[in-house]
Amino acid sequence: MIATLNPQTFTIEYHRPVAKIAYPYKGRIYRVETESLDIAVTPDHYLFHAISTKKKPHFRLMRAVDTYGKYVRYLAWGLWVAPRQTEFILPEVSIPQTVNNQFTTGGREGRPVRWHYRPALTLPMDRWLEFLGYWLTDGTCYYDGQGHHKVVITQHEKRMAKVIDCVKALGFRFSLTRDPRKLAILHLVICDVRLRNYLSQFGHSPERFIPRELMFLPSDQLSILVEALLYGDGTSDGRIFGTASRRLADDFQELLLKTGRVGRNSKSHDGTYHIYVRQQYLEY
Repeated sequence: MIATLNPQTFTIEYHRPVAKIAYPYKGRIYRVETESLDIAVTPDHYLFHAISTKKKPHFRLMRAVDTYGKYVRYLAWGLWVAPRQTEFILPEVSIPQTVNNQFTTGGREGRPVRWHYRPALTLPMDRWLEFLGYWLTDGTCYYDGQGHHKVVITQHEKRMAKVIDCVKALGFRFSLTRDPRKLAILHLVICDVRLRNYLSQFGHSPERFIPRELMFLPSDQLSILVEALLYGDGTSDGRIFGTASRRLADDFQELLLKTGRVGRNSKSHDGTYHIYVRQQYLEY
């Protein structure tokens, strides 16, 4: 499926390609390269843009050759419409019971393993999106080898209140510990096998991403996720988001597009991706 723009409604729509065109070409190329745009097409290729005037831009499909040498404007946003979801289901989990960090088999060959079952948990979607944003930027999860499946969010004590409020609203029991090396840093710890099992798919910081199913929520709900991500790894003014994950950087730009904003991605020398956030041009 490919994200496309409906030229009549200016809404973002997903469609499956009906054909692929590929052929050898030798000739001129229409090239546009700016800080946030890089395209190269044949002169007869149709582009959705507008010739710049003092009046409100009129965007339409025009051949690249017809706008050569003129000042043009390209649309950097689209309207996103999707059904709202009120609940998120944390999947059920069945795990083998452990004793002394070894799977219990009952002590006899052929005896079935004892399983520990936790049913699925229904959570309010808005709060889950907020929690996921906090965890993707400042969280980790692991099994401690002593029967505890831990989910941890680390944050400065002055900024932990919002995280605590979110976790309480989700109904998880938690504990707070202070970092012995940095006393102003708090670790919020949740012990829940379902939560840890779900979050383990996101790996470490360079592997983080947004689940595709969440990308099809409406703009107001996706905005909750955006703000939580910025709260964790964004600048104080919310204009720059940083991550070590290329996939999360791409996902974040998609979130911006679907929430009426535009992101420009830049990679620093240390491998960190910085997405510079700006508002969409509403007059377009």
